[in-house]
Amino acid sequence: MPVEISAAVTELGGRAVVQSIFRDITDRTRADRALRESEERYRGLFEDANDLVYTHDLAGNFTSINKAAERITGYTATEAARVNLSQVVAPEHLELAREMVSRKVVSGGPTVYELDVITRDGNRVPLEVSTRLMLRDGKPVGVQGIARDIRERRRIEAERAELLAREQAARAEAELANRAKDEFLATLSHELRTPLSAILIWARLLRSGRLEPDARTRALEVIERNTKLQARLIEDLLEVSRIIAGKLRLELTPVDLAATVEGAIDAVRAAADAKEITLECELDHGIGPVRGDRNRLQQIVWNLVANAIKFTPSGGRVAVRLERDAHGAVISVRDTGIGIPDDFLPHIFERFRQADSTSTRAHGGLGLGLAIVRHLVERHGGTVTAASPGEGQGATFTVWLPVPAKDVEAGDAAWLSGLARRPGPSPLSLHGLHVLLVEDESDMRESVTVSLELCGARVTAVGAAPAALEILDRDPPDIVLCDIGMPGEDGYALVRKIRSRGAERGGQIPAVALTAYARDEDRSRALDAGFQIHVAKPVEPTEIARVVADLCGSTARVGRVAAARGR
Repeated sequence: MPVEISAAVTELGGRAVVQSIFRDITDRTRADRALRESEERYRGLFEDANDLVYTHDLAGNFTSINKAAERITGYTATEAARVNLSQVVAPEHLELAREMVSRKVVSGGPTVYELDVITRDGNRVPLEVSTRLMLRDGKPVGVQGIARDIRERRRIEAERAELLAREQAARAEAELANRAKDEFLATLSHELRTPLSAILIWARLLRSGRLEPDARTRALEVIERNTKLQARLIEDLLEVSRIIAGKLRLELTPVDLAATVEGAIDAVRAAADAKEITLECELDHGIGPVRGDRNRLQQIVWNLVANAIKFTPSGGRVAVRLERDAHGAVISVRDTGIGIPDDFLPHIFERFRQADSTSTRAHGGLGLGLAIVRHLVERHGGTVTAASPGEGQGATFTVWLPVPAKDVEAGDAAWLSGLARRPGPSPLSLHGLHVLLVEDESDMRESVTVSLELCGARVTAVGAAPAALEILDRDPPDIVLCDIGMPGEDGYALVRKIRSRGAERGGQIPAVALTAYARDEDRSRALDAGFQIHVAKPVEPTEIARVVADLCGSTARVGRVAAARGR
């Protein structure tokens, strides 16, 4: 039993004696041991904790820090004793730290907040801090704090915020794309239905037989114009589909750019005349040939000039200029039209984008033409830009195309020279030719038959492959025009059967795929099956006759078969 002994000398009966008092101190010893053990445990926790543990007085002077605090701040415990709170807390958070100390003195209780500290080597570390007031005799004497390094948490939060921002941006972009898709589908429906309505109404009026001759002529003009508009819309859709799929092909040859621009202008001159728009043209014929796809280059110019006419009021002016700069050819199309709003100018070449997509818009179209122009120009190694002073002040589109630094090869030059000397096409005559037409659609079969017969051809028209094979045996034709999509046996199967026959049975007869399957892969598949030429519907009567004449060799070819192949 632990005891505490106190002794004193006193006199008793004339003698000096020692008086001792023994006090049981078991409880006090137990309490002291418990206190020491508690202090040792606290010291162990203090030193070994992963979090920063520290104390400072009410003035902010540090009185102790643990090893974690030493590791993170770079200060040793000895150095920290000479450091004030204001020296380690980030300047923008110092007022917060002081406010928390003041609040602690007033209210007591724990407080949790976040701040950044500046380490000894100048780095910034974010901490989550929890503090408690230290009391002595009931009075506050300092603050005890535990702080956790939250750099990893901040990194995760930043990543989460970035992911959220990206997700929100993607959602906004998807919603924008969805709205654009809805607007495009609404526009597509309008643009397809409007010409169809005109065609249907005039067709029924013609069928009624009650129209005067002038009205019948007008009806046919409207039907033809709206049919061409439908074909243009469908071709734009297919073109964009090919662009998106990366399957748009170019047939590269030496091209006389001035002649190509003239051809595009001639194609739209009637539209300009109808609106009394002055169409000016200034071409440098000295520009050497470019290497490109003639049809695609003409399509570029046609789109730009047609667009200019479309957006220029009656009585306006459209100027087309072709010139050469130091490195290439420059085609500019300038108009006095409605101009382009500043906020829309950066989006002018984007697919399905229109400055006005409302139901009250004044100009039709799908918003695809300029996107196609940009893609075709870039495929030729060039650039296209748009500029406009503002709404109502017109616009200028500029195309730059590379021109080879050296002269074209002699063969190419001769080719161009010969092309320039060739006379224009004379009316086609197909007299003496027997054409076998295989087409399951009766209206198409009849229209092609009539157009070829008007050129003098003898046409045998059938609606299916078996009937075509019978004609080959009974009345061999000079050429076969064949649809692809037919019930029972398609055009691919038919031409393969024809090619499997011997030459004496028509196995080498020229064959043309005349089809609404107009993708590049459809063209390749047709040629692989055995067709010489792939012609995409819709097609002009003169083009059908020209293809027949070229393939049968009854007229000069002038590269027309190649042109038909590129359709």
